[in-house]
Amino acid sequence: GVSLEEEIARLAVHGALQLFLSRSGYAVGSLDGVYGPETHRAVAKAKRDLRLSTQELILHSIHQLSLSLAHYRRGMSHLSKGDDRQAIPDFDQSIRLNPDFVDAFASRGVAYADSGQLGRAVTDYDQAIRLNPYLAQTYADRGAVRSALGETDEAIEDYDRALKLDPKLGDPILDVGCGDGALTHKIIERGADVVGVDDSPELV
Repeated sequence: GVSLEEEIARLAVHGALQLFLSRSGYAVGSLDGVYGPETHRAVAKAKRDLRLSTQELILHSIHQLSLSLAHYRRGMSHLSKGDDRQAIPDFDQSIRLNPDFVDAFASRGVAYADSGQLGRAVTDYDQAIRLNPYLAQTYADRGAVRSALGETDEAIEDYDRALKLDPKLGDPILDVGCGDGALTHKIIERGADVVGVDDSPELV
């Protein structure tokens, strides 16, 4: 496995390269695995233009990542207390400071879902999964939101993917707006532990 120190170093260098490129006019999303001649030329140009040392930029990146993590942790504290309105701005800041922070996207998605902003929740879950396609819980969370939106086929696909990644998800899958339970039964058939809820008591 990768140690925490190695991961911090990787993120710091990654952040420094992003800063180099953005300040030299390059629009780059993720730099993982992209260290070709164009990247090195952009880095060299930025260093000449800014007269900044690699060490200075790495320190700047570490500072940005530290602030991002601080906002994320405060957002999680608000979220654990059920205070979605306070949590979302902290996740916003965390993502602004570190646009590749998977957990911040996933957690903001939870906050949006809990506050009834289902479209925004799906958007954040989508981004978290783009950044890391192996997040079983995030697939399950997106499935729950898609179920609430009436997107049954998409919800089943998400639940299938979640169960393939982690056949023993720690928490039961919540089927919000389960209606007559048709989707709930389909998910159970795939081996999941499911709790169905609906506004109409007679349907549950």
